[in-house]
Amino acid sequence: MSRSLQSAAEHGKEPLEDLQQNATQVADDMLKLGNAIQSLAADSWQSVQNKLSELYDSGQHKVASAEKKIEGQIQKRPMQALLVAAGVGFLIGLMKRK
Repeated sequence: MSRSLQSAAEHGKEPLEDLQQNATQVADDMLKLGNAIQSLAADSWQSVQNKLSELYDSGQHKVASAEKKIEGQIQKRPMQALLVAAGVGFLIGLMKRK
């Protein structure tokens, strides 16, 4: 006789009842595990969203700062800015030709 059948017989249970009880316990455990995984995934997703939001805000701040710096340089040295823009345009034109 198998161990679980002996255990069931010793406790006065039918093997089928013991099997049903074990199956119910396994189902409950699986449900708890699923809920724990779902909670962990939701927490992780929230953490990722928060980090992405922080990075986006930081990026916007850096771009705005760079834009102000470039505008200041253009206002200080308009002729140099015009020559640099013309040079960049010339180089792009050469690269497109090839």
